[in-house]
Amino acid sequence: MPQALVYETSRNLPKTRRIMSAVAAGLERRHYAIEIRDSWEYPQGDETEADLIAIWGDFHGTERIFADRHAFKRLLHIDNGYIQRGHFKGYYSVTYNAKQAHRVLWELPCPSGDRWRALGESIHRWRKSGSKILALGLSRKQCGNLGFEYPSVNRELQRALHTATNMPVAMREKRYDQKDEPLRDVLRKGSWHSVAGYHTKGLIEALLEGRPILALHPCAAQSMGNESLEEVLTPCYPDNREEFFIRLAYHQWTLEEIRQSHPWRKDSPLRIIGRIT
Repeated sequence: MPQALVYETSRNLPKTRRIMSAVAAGLERRHYAIEIRDSWEYPQGDETEADLIAIWGDFHGTERIFADRHAFKRLLHIDNGYIQRGHFKGYYSVTYNAKQAHRVLWELPCPSGDRWRALGESIHRWRKSGSKILALGLSRKQCGNLGFEYPSVNRELQRALHTATNMPVAMREKRYDQKDEPLRDVLRKGSWHSVAGYHTKGLIEALLEGRPILALHPCAAQSMGNESLEEVLTPCYPDNREEFFIRLAYHQWTLEEIRQSHPWRKDSPLRIIGRIT
C-alpha cells in the first residue's frame, strides 16, 4: 500500500486540520496509508521514502517542505482556489510539485465544461482602453517564499511599470491584517489599461473582468497574457479564455469533493497528471 504524509501545522491547527483531514480522507479512498504530521517537525529524515507528501499553503513550516519538493516522489500542494475561494465553503487549488497550475493546464485534451459552467461566472468582454496600470503587489510572506525582497520588489514593480508606460500605476499589495475592497470591484471601476503582477491569483480575476494581464512569474494565468515589461504597451487579448477557465476548473475543488476523492476520479486531468493510483 502506498504511503502519504499529510502535514498540518500546530500554529494554525483548526484551519489546517479541517482542510488537510479532507485531503487525508480523499487519499485514503485512493488506498493510501496516511500519516499525519506537523509541518514544524519537518524534516524527520524519511520523507523521500513516502510515495506522496501533501501540504497546505507555504507558511508555518510548509515553505521548507515545498523548497525540497524535487527530492520527493510527489508533492501535493493545496491552497486557496483560483475562483470563488474562501474557507470553508469555497474552492481550493490542488497542484502537483507547484503552487499553481501552469503549463500543465495545457498538457491534456480539454475536459468537459461542466465544472466551469457550475460556477455561474461570466467572462466579460475585453476592455481595450484605459489610462492606468494596476499592479498586484506581494506580501512579506509571499516575498520570502518566492525569493523577493520585501517591500522593495513592490516599489520596483511600480517604478518599472510607470517608466515603461508613462501611466499612473496603482499598487494593491496583498495584506493579511486588514480588509481591502474586493479586487473584482477595483477591476470593474478603474480605468485599467492592464493588470500586472508576479505570482498572484488576482490575474485570473482580471481575465474574468476583461482586463489584459502582464504575468512576470510562472503562475496559472501566465499563458493568457504578456510575460515581460517590454510588452506592457501592447496588451494581449487571447480568444481562448473560456477554454482556459474550463481547464482551470479541474484544478480546484471543494473540501467535500476532496474528501470524496473527486480530484482523482478516473476522468480527472489531475489524476492523470499526478499519477494517482
